[in-house]
Amino acid sequence: MLFPEGRMAPGGVSETFEKSTVKLLRHLKLPVVGIHHYGAYMTWPKWASNLRKGRIDTHVKLILTPEQMSEMTDDEIYELMVKELKTDEAAWQKEHRVAYKGKKMAEGLHDVLFLCPKCGAEHRMTTKKDVIRCEECGNGARLNEYYDLVPLDDSCVIPGSIGDWYELQVEHIRRLIAEQPDTYMTDTATLLMTRKNKWLKPMGKGTIRANAEGFSYIGEKDGQPFELRIPISHLTAVAFSQGKSIEFYYKGEFYSFEPDRGVECQRWSMFIEQMHNAVCESK
Repeated sequence: MLFPEGRMAPGGVSETFEKSTVKLLRHLKLPVVGIHHYGAYMTWPKWASNLRKGRIDTHVKLILTPEQMSEMTDDEIYELMVKELKTDEAAWQKEHRVAYKGKKMAEGLHDVLFLCPKCGAEHRMTTKKDVIRCEECGNGARLNEYYDLVPLDDSCVIPGSIGDWYELQVEHIRRLIAEQPDTYMTDTATLLMTRKNKWLKPMGKGTIRANAEGFSYIGEKDGQPFELRIPISHLTAVAFSQGKSIEFYYKGEFYSFEPDRGVECQRWSMFIEQMHNAVCESK
C-alpha cells in the first residue's frame, strides 16, 4: 500500500503526487489498484483535534496492469495516477451532502487557513467552536455539519470551501514568489531528532531559513555547532504538523523543526513547495 502524496491534505484536496512512485510501480510489476476513502477527511481533518461522526465511502478500482505499464511512458503513467487518485472532498460532499457531527467544528482550522480573503492579513485568523474569524477586519464564517463555510454576515468575503480557501493561499504564495524571487522565510527553531530509541528528542536551537536556494538550519546539535542545507531541487513537498513543526528526510536522517512562530508551519510547507516549483520549472 502506497501513499503517493506522502502526507495528509490540509484542505481536503489532493496536493503534489511524488513522481518517483512511477519508478517503484515499474519495479514491482504488479497490478495497481486505486483506493479512495471519500469522507475520511471530514471524519478527522488534519487540523482538527477531535473525531466527527459521519460516513466514509470507500471506492476501489483497478488502474493499471503490468502489461499496460510496459506500453506507457513514465509521464503517461504519472498523469493517469494523478487523474485516478486525485481527491476533492468538497466536490464529493456537494453531491452527497453527508452530515458530520462533532464539537468545536472549526477549531484548529486557522493553522491551515492563515490568509484572510478580505483584508489579506496573514496569521490573523482565529477559531472558536464552529467559527473562523479574522482578528484584523472581522471577516469570518461558520463551519457547519456539511463543511459549508457560511459567512457571518453580508460583508464577509469567504471562499466556497476549505479547499478553495487553501488554493487561494497557494496562489497568494505563487504570486509573491513571482513578484519577489528573492523573498524568504526565517525564524528561530528547535531541532528535534530520533536518538537512542527516543522519538524526536530536542537536540538544539538555531535559525531556519527558506529561499530560492533551499532550506537551511544554522545552530546547534548535541551542544556542537551544526549546519544543515537542503537544495531546493530536493524539496518537492514539506510535511508539517499544524501549529507545531515542519519535517524533512534528507540523506538518511529525519529532521523536525519547531519554529518559535508555530502558527506559520503551514506557510513554511506551502512556501517551500511553491519555491521549488518556481525555481525548478524555470530551468
